[in-house]
Amino acid sequence: MEGNGYKIPVVLIIFNRPALVKKQFEILERVRPEKLYLIADGARENIAGEKSKVDAARAVFAGISWNCDVTRIYADRNMGCDRRIVSGLNEVFDGEEMAVILEDDCLPNLSFFEYCRKLLLQYQNNTEVMYISGTKWVPKYKMPYSYGFSYNTGTWGWATWSRAWQEWHWDRQEWEERKWDWLKGVYTKKYRKSWIRDMEKYFKTDSIPWDYVWRFCVGKRLSIFPAVNLIENIGFGEDATHTRVNMDGYEAEVSDLGEIRMPPAIEADMQYPLAIEKQYANPIYRRMWKKIMRIYHSYHF
Repeated sequence: MEGNGYKIPVVLIIFNRPALVKKQFEILERVRPEKLYLIADGARENIAGEKSKVDAARAVFAGISWNCDVTRIYADRNMGCDRRIVSGLNEVFDGEEMAVILEDDCLPNLSFFEYCRKLLLQYQNNTEVMYISGTKWVPKYKMPYSYGFSYNTGTWGWATWSRAWQEWHWDRQEWEERKWDWLKGVYTKKYRKSWIRDMEKYFKTDSIPWDYVWRFCVGKRLSIFPAVNLIENIGFGEDATHTRVNMDGYEAEVSDLGEIRMPPAIEADMQYPLAIEKQYANPIYRRMWKKIMRIYHSYHF
């Protein structure tokens, strides 16, 4: 890192999973960010025992051993995951030009931080680039440089600038008018339809997923993805908000990025979204294979 500590502000979003927060603490203890923002929602009153878990998660960062300016953005009452994240990031970017953002279940490889630092500074004033993702959704996808530019690259471990985040907004009418043009030419119509369906299922519960809205606001502007996967999502399970079951096709293994080799030009990789679609659209052969394996295990175990 730079000198005695990491110079870019780091944001960690936590809630009620202290075991995951401890893993993040161990990583950040090695990175030693000089500025740390902790965003936390309040406990839900109707969930027995949740307040003690929320308190335990917050207590993990009670004793920071390195020189660090800590800002705790804690809600007294439950706001809901999506509202809490958006309001928390609004507060962060009211005072910061850029930041690295992690949720409690997005565990980074250490090289993620240098990757974010370099690219945040490199593209700070380039409005073509909206954010930097630490996740490579298709690990076997071959790339000539340390990162590439594409669309909808994801927010499991990411970084952005205040000039980009200020564009986050939600307008239902705008959604209805633009949803079929969203990612048109990036994914097939069938896959885009699944994105729209996933988004609109939240409307029935009066929930607006912040990350879907963010990607909608970004639209067809560019984001960056790494040549190797830098983020492991360790949060799948019943206590998760959105990732209660393992995502079909997701491979969590992470690697060290090594020396960063920059591409010579800012050009959108149009093949990467198609590779994502192929891996995650759950083609029939994958569904059949999973069914065969379930039958196999039911007879042999």
